Amino acid sequence: MSGREGIPEQGREDDGTGANPAAEEIARLRRDLSAVDMERLRLRSELEQIRRSLLGPLIDPARTLRMILDRFMWRLRTRLRGGAAGGPRRGGAERRLPPRLSGSELAWLARRRLRPGRKRRASSAAGAPPAQAWLTPILVDYFGRDGSTAMMALLATSPEVVIDEKYPYERRYFTYLWRWSRLLSRTDWPGALWAKDDVVSISQEQSPGLLGPPPWLPRELLEAGRDGAPIAHRCFELAWAELSARAIERARSRGREAVTPRYYAEKHGNTWLVDTRELPPLRLIVLLRDPRDTHASIRAFEQKEPATSFAIQDAWAGTDRLAGILDRHRQRLRWIAGLLQDESVPVVRYEELSGNPGGVARRLEGHLEIELDHAALDSGGLAARHGSSTRNGSGRWRRDLDPETAERFTRELRPELQAVGFET
Repeated sequence: MSGREGIPEQGREDDGTGANPAAEEIARLRRDLSAVDMERLRLRSELEQIRRSLLGPLIDPARTLRMILDRFMWRLRTRLRGGAAGGPRRGGAERRLPPRLSGSELAWLARRRLRPGRKRRASSAAGAPPAQAWLTPILVDYFGRDGSTAMMALLATSPEVVIDEKYPYERRYFTYLWRWSRLLSRTDWPGALWAKDDVVSISQEQSPGLLGPPPWLPRELLEAGRDGAPIAHRCFELAWAELSARAIERARSRGREAVTPRYYAEKHGNTWLVDTRELPPLRLIVLLRDPRDTHASIRAFEQKEPATSFAIQDAWAGTDRLAGILDRHRQRLRWIAGLLQDESVPVVRYEELSGNPGGVARRLEGHLEIELDHAALDSGGLAARHGSSTRNGSGRWRRDLDPETAERFTRELRPELQAVGFET
């Protein structure tokens, strides 16, 4: 046995590519187990929230009565022992319920939500970009298998665009920092994962790296400042300005002193669900591919590379996965149909990107006022890596999808497919 993670020597043989298949498989299984455990906790938290709502007693009256009795007996035992209500957790495995808000907390939350004229703040609420270094985000909206990687590679050919250059370009700094900053302003939190007891000591940082909103209300020291902007916006501005300065300095250190980057680009999903007026000024590029071709490509990709399959982190769990996929396509296509009408956002079709990258590059150059080198897609080997998609990307569903699935796509998405110009 080897001293490294107890992996047998024969299990660590090199496959000729420098990779360690056994270690990679073990790491993948560990990630999967962790993801399953987190999903279990999330679902348990949501279930507890429902059961503790006004409908909870109606959903499971026997359980409600049992909880009341358990709570009464726990309080009685605590009083008889003369100890504190709290107490050490047993191995950290104790079941954690959502936080019970006090009467003052509930009153504060109700006043906040019922406050007259309370509306979502527009993009100006996030503040105009400060005078210091500031990269304008470019969000590339995609579904999957619709050219997002090629689009990111194309944008990366401009010295004025910063991306994380790790293929396939899926490290999302803007999305992460925005959601991170918003934790300071959220008024809900998953009680099964995050509660007041988790903010007792800085030493708790050594536990699994989860962090939620401040688990108490009200938060007087985090209230909006004199300008009315939430503290979350200020934190994001500080973090994004710092990231922008570092990204610009990194670009200069690589010999790009002649041109100062102005943009930062990343892939972004489900943009139609986001109120972009809340975000700082950004640019949006939307990719469009026939959903039937997308589904055929996803299925082929899952068969070819199951270790990185789309199904591992499947957002459409259940007996009918296809129903969730169709619903997402339906929402996205309706959104794109509106964008095509007002022409305010560039919508790039997969056939254009794969068949005429030069034309796509010229469109984006005019939109972003930058210069792009579409020839780099071929010289960089990206086209070869996506060769099957490029050659067979348009209409591949006619060959690769079974008739029943293809017919269901066409039947259920017919109005949306027609609205964006696809044949039905």
